[in-house]
Amino acid sequence: MQPYEIALLILSIVLVLFLLFAFLYLCVLPRVIVHKIRTAPNPDGEMTYPDNFDELKAKVKIERDLVYPSKKPSNRYNLYLPLQGEGAKKFPLIVWIHGGGFIGGTKDGGDNVMIALAAAGHAVASIDYAVAPEHPYPTAVRQAAEFAEHVLKAAPKHPGIDTESIAFGGDSAGAQIAAQYIATQTNAALAAEMGIPQTLKSRIKAAVLVCGPFDLPAIRTYAKRTNKAFCRLVDIWGRAYFRKLLWTRSRPAKQTVICSHLTDAFPPTFLTDGNKGSFEVQNRKLAKSLKERGIPVEELYFDPEQGDVPHEYLFHLHEANSQLCMSRIGTFLGEYLN
Repeated sequence: MQPYEIALLILSIVLVLFLLFAFLYLCVLPRVIVHKIRTAPNPDGEMTYPDNFDELKAKVKIERDLVYPSKKPSNRYNLYLPLQGEGAKKFPLIVWIHGGGFIGGTKDGGDNVMIALAAAGHAVASIDYAVAPEHPYPTAVRQAAEFAEHVLKAAPKHPGIDTESIAFGGDSAGAQIAAQYIATQTNAALAAEMGIPQTLKSRIKAAVLVCGPFDLPAIRTYAKRTNKAFCRLVDIWGRAYFRKLLWTRSRPAKQTVICSHLTDAFPPTFLTDGNKGSFEVQNRKLAKSLKERGIPVEELYFDPEQGDVPHEYLFHLHEANSQLCMSRIGTFLGEYLN
């Protein structure tokens, strides 16, 4: 063989190996790991109920598995409407996006909190969205935008919902998705970059963000510094969500850093997190950035000396910490929605 033929053969082998490596790390391995995560038991994520839950539920009308138009699957939502005063007044709307690490979860996973919010006098829409790795970024954010368009078009069918007074909320990954959608509505440059219409803009009066990560590349930075095994898992998760080998350096990953896309039009925000295995540092950083812009912020965190408060603690409604948070959320929404 001629030297150039040998060089060409070597390059071909290297290219094939690289493509196999990319296929393994972008397609095969993330799906295997995600399947294991989805099927593993998660006792910390189970809902619990307050003693008066039956009374709360009796105050709420629930319409399940409604459909919003979308190009992607998992485009259903539950609608929770207060029965008290039905037909006599309009109720502000809370759009809630569930957590699940961008790879799992459903709209039904926070049913207890949605019912409690509706019993307190809010219309609540808890939405599903297509998750990674089958449907990578930015599918979830775009489906939030599709739901927003549906809300306005479907308003005549639900005259009791005030579409001029909307809060976006979410837990864990859903808090990040909600915050990023709000950022597209309050930052024209980000909206244009992501191809998302500014449908709601000033209609969004508040944000309720529970246990959310608001700087996804920073999670990898932290993992690299503290735990190599955790870092490898974060890399697999990042590749599942973004479908990029060097995902932390990608433009899509940078789009998810909420502090980088804030404007003065971002709405008043409620932030809370547990003190164990969660994202309190990122919540405090986002709060600081919001306050520097003069945006009203309410925060709720917990002193480690008083005991462990886990990620997604809000859905343990039998516990005092969750009940305190619900009370604080209610006061916050009462100030900025009604």
